[in-house]
Amino acid sequence: MAKMSVTHVFLGLNVLIFGAMLLQGVDPIRPSMDSLLSWGANFGPRTTQHEPWRLLTSMFLHIGALHLLFNMVALWNVGRLLERLIGSSGFVVLYILSGLAGSVASVLWHPMAISAGASGAIFGLFGGLLAFFLRHRESSSHGFLAALRTNTLLFLGFNLFFGMVQEGIDMAAHLGGLAGGFLCGLALAHPYSLALLPHRRLRSLLVALSGLGLLSLAITSLPQAEDIDTALQDFSRIDQRLMVTFQEAVARFQDRQLTAAALARALAQDLLPPWRAQRDT
Repeated sequence: MAKMSVTHVFLGLNVLIFGAMLLQGVDPIRPSMDSLLSWGANFGPRTTQHEPWRLLTSMFLHIGALHLLFNMVALWNVGRLLERLIGSSGFVVLYILSGLAGSVASVLWHPMAISAGASGAIFGLFGGLLAFFLRHRESSSHGFLAALRTNTLLFLGFNLFFGMVQEGIDMAAHLGGLAGGFLCGLALAHPYSLALLPHRRLRSLLVALSGLGLLSLAITSLPQAEDIDTALQDFSRIDQRLMVTFQEAVARFQDRQLTAAALARALAQDLLPPWRAQRDT
């Protein structure tokens, strides 16, 4: 019986989570923003306000069935090959660190956008392949690897160009994942041999610890986006208070306790300034 690869595990995890979302009633084509947030999508005001776990969970969510399909096809095609080249432990490290790097870049570039998907991690896999080709220039200049290198460059070139001209694509996550995967690949893309296997696993552990340390510093350095929930609550509270003041002024006018001119002054002095100040914050 063939051993299950890490690529299969990641692929299955993405599909299972999408299936669980569907069982909970999430739209399979156009899931709502609220449903994505409830399942752990990346969103600056939440991620930077004591919910950094969204950087990880968002890697396993997808915005509809087509989004999932495209990412899983790419993961299947490149994942199995890269896992053989750098080993299962190295593959796990590269995939997770690349996805986290993409999530951090996404929050940094557009903190008010809701983002999800495995794209950052998958671009990281292609970055890892580029690092492998760089580390093994001689062997990658012949036969299958030469064709693979060309296909990898074409894939990246097309997707980067498409991402720049098409709206709604999280290019920050793609580029962040690509850079993270390339850096991890430089450290992990060493020749495979049984004698070097223990060193390979140790190298994967060191890359994981180093990468997590750097990403932790990056996460703590992220500018905190405004807490939308708190801002809306504050606005609602002030709006209710101003509405009470308005209704009291109108009642006094109807009871002839205020003239029309006095009512206009009250509105201009007591209501409009605080409302405008809250609107402009």
